[in-house]
Amino acid sequence: MSNTDFEVLSKLPSNIHNIVLPRYFNSPLDLNQLPKSLKSLSMSHNFNNTLSNSTSTNHLVSLSFSHLFNEVILPSTLPPTLRILKLSNKYNHPFLENTLPSSLQSLYLGFCYEQPLENLPNQLLILEIASFFSQTLSKSILPPSLKYLLLGSVETFELFETIQPIENIFMCEGFKVQKTINCNFFKHLKLYNPKKDMFKILNKSLIKY
Repeated sequence: MSNTDFEVLSKLPSNIHNIVLPRYFNSPLDLNQLPKSLKSLSMSHNFNNTLSNSTSTNHLVSLSFSHLFNEVILPSTLPPTLRILKLSNKYNHPFLENTLPSSLQSLYLGFCYEQPLENLPNQLLILEIASFFSQTLSKSILPPSLKYLLLGSVETFELFETIQPIENIFMCEGFKVQKTINCNFFKHLKLYNPKKDMFKILNKSLIKY
């Protein structure tokens, strides 16, 4: 599908639930041009354009960005029904107030994300930080609802001394931290192979839609 073919999306069957956009699609996207039945949308590899949501009637539950996306997501753009958001490895912008909807339960931050964690939704259950993260993690930042924290590598790691116990911590093999970790803070502390998509696995088992 070429960029000019996007109009076809608005004419798709009204009962369609999942769309994967083709690799070279890179047109501005209004989520409300998509079928109201749509639950899952996966953006193309090349998509790096503006995203808009002119009304709140969209019922999207899962939104995944591929490799190149690094356009700022403005407040109130994402649908209020969204539960799963996977940002691209290029995305590196702070979350302003009301950028992430309160419905969000699962969030993936890619390898280039290097912003302070702010305005995370109170219902967040799963958070993956894939980058070599140098920002502070603390009790005041991570929501108490968090059950699964997946980490690539971090430099400043106050989490183990300051935050309430998190049920499951997954650390990428080769994880580096500057000081000793007190494992008594956690019910489960596991290493995972980065080739294994734990984010996808947890979403399937924990979040139903």
